[in-house]
Amino acid sequence: MTGQENAAKAANTSPTRRNVGCTDGLQRPKKVSTYLGGHHVVLLAPLAETALMTPEAARELAGHLNEHADAIETRQRVAPVAQ
Repeated sequence: MTGQENAAKAANTSPTRRNVGCTDGLQRPKKVSTYLGGHHVVLLAPLAETALMTPEAARELAGHLNEHADAIETRQRVAPVAQ
């Protein structure tokens, strides 16, 4: 497979929605989600609430955000966006 074919494959296998567990201010279980929204990374947090995370969950969230950002950048290198 060529480098260009690998990049195209990576662009077509971008990460889907990822969920990270957290709690609200009253310690009720909630989740924070990330996903690709066109040319943006979308962070969906509990509506009008604070999301409290353990250090491990925060690192997991950071990893998901980086993964989505990488997928968008790969997609843009394969098919540049007209600006």
